[in-house]
Amino acid sequence: MGKYSATLHSFVTNVGVFLILLIALITFVRYVRNQKRRSTFSSGKDAYSRFVRWFAFEPDAFPTKNQRGNASRAVHGDASFWKSALVLALCAIGLQGSYLTWGVLQERLITIDYDGEKFQSSQFLVFTNRMIAFCVALCIHLYTRPTSKAPFYKFSFASFSNILSSWCQYEALKFVTFPTQVVSKSSKLIPVMIVGKILANKTYQSYEYAVAAVISIGVVIFTLAQEMSKSKDDDFEDTVDEEKSTAIGGVLLLLGYISFDSFTSQWQGVVFKTYKVSPYQMMLGVNAFSASFTLISLTLSGELSGALAFVAAHPSSLAHILLLSVCGATGQLFIFTTIKKFGPLVFTMIMTTRQLFSIVLSCFIYGHPIEPMGYVGASIVFAALGYRIKRRYDASKKKSAHVYTSVKQGESEAMRDRAGNSAAGRA
Repeated sequence: MGKYSATLHSFVTNVGVFLILLIALITFVRYVRNQKRRSTFSSGKDAYSRFVRWFAFEPDAFPTKNQRGNASRAVHGDASFWKSALVLALCAIGLQGSYLTWGVLQERLITIDYDGEKFQSSQFLVFTNRMIAFCVALCIHLYTRPTSKAPFYKFSFASFSNILSSWCQYEALKFVTFPTQVVSKSSKLIPVMIVGKILANKTYQSYEYAVAAVISIGVVIFTLAQEMSKSKDDDFEDTVDEEKSTAIGGVLLLLGYISFDSFTSQWQGVVFKTYKVSPYQMMLGVNAFSASFTLISLTLSGELSGALAFVAAHPSSLAHILLLSVCGATGQLFIFTTIKKFGPLVFTMIMTTRQLFSIVLSCFIYGHPIEPMGYVGASIVFAALGYRIKRRYDASKKKSAHVYTSVKQGESEAMRDRAGNSAAGRA
């Protein structure tokens, strides 16, 4: 219970610090957007006025026609099948390599001792990951110089939920096994759908609700099978009680991860749709706030000095932390590239197979046994995910065929009109 109490205390402290920072940001934005001060900042040429316009106000303009045309060419310009196939293969290899390595390192850092001492600061891992991702996004931003923009403070809300979801993800490994964590992530369909309906008024087909329910059932079967098998191995009642409390703590953290992560993706979708920002601008904005928030929280809590002292005492952990962060940053780049060029369906298929490989790799490296009922639960989860992917693939094919038919009909009508005009001219 001591470990659980420490985690709960850390969670409450972090949420309190992040909420104070977020409230301060919102208060600042409301103050500068007051009508009496709007005209001052809109016409001011000094650095502070330019900063306020960039940080708090709506953009004055959206991409021009030429910029939209360039974006369209960037997505549809590759006509060569083999070139597209090569890019897809590189994206798939990049995603698999980045996140399989990231999963192995995450489990190594959280669950295995360094000379008899475990690394405790999940928030420090979040900070290093977001800091490196911010540096990568900043380099891309300076190179591409996109003109679409959103008020910068809009990224802070996704950052808040992103920090807490990552923290819950790291902390959960102190209570449950990595395979349990991977399978449990698949159950976030339900909160994603709920948040999507609240934030963006999205509608979902009936089969999607059924798939989400089946996935949740599979996750419950897998989790109960794995955690009950751990309790069977213990001989003493107090140890069993401790295992039960540990399992409960892990489940609560996984629920926290799923809930916060669901808000992050839906809020990012709203910002994408409203302001037409690029994925790399989203990566820059969210990671800028995340790195700042976590650094402030680490400093105020004194956790930063403890994490640095651990790294100094165990230098091998620094290599693992840096490699973990680099894998997270490169993984984000492959995510954005895959979605931009091939769409979310292809990305989902790649990441679903990655989940399977992650479980196999974790069991092979760290020796996690999977109970027979665990295999049943995992099979239910991935079968439901496969069915969902197939339904979406069929829907996308049907939509593409409809668009192709409409275009052909339009071309035929245009040709008939030109032929009629030509005949009229000759007459």
